[in-house]
Amino acid sequence: MRAFFFLLDLATFFDLFYENDLEAALEVAERLNVVPHGMSSSDSVEEVTGQLERLLENFKCLSEEVKQCFPQTLLCCMKIIFNSFTQVSPLVS
Repeated sequence: MRAFFFLLDLATFFDLFYENDLEAALEVAERLNVVPHGMSSSDSVEEVTGQLERLLENFKCLSEEVKQCFPQTLLCCMKIIFNSFTQVSPLVS
């Protein structure tokens, strides 16, 4: 049953992404623990490593149906982050 609700949330993520509501889509991805969140340049290596290890442990517990969606989900998240970065730093081309 958990997989079903996770997939529903992923559908919401993709709906928001393709509607170009990128900020809301990224918030959904963060809530689902698909990507690290709240990281800054002042975070220690231990904090970042700990967060990434928790994400990996969460991933291991997911069903195969959910895991199959991860490549496309991560690609969309990377596009959102890149888009945000290019808006802040227009020198990137």
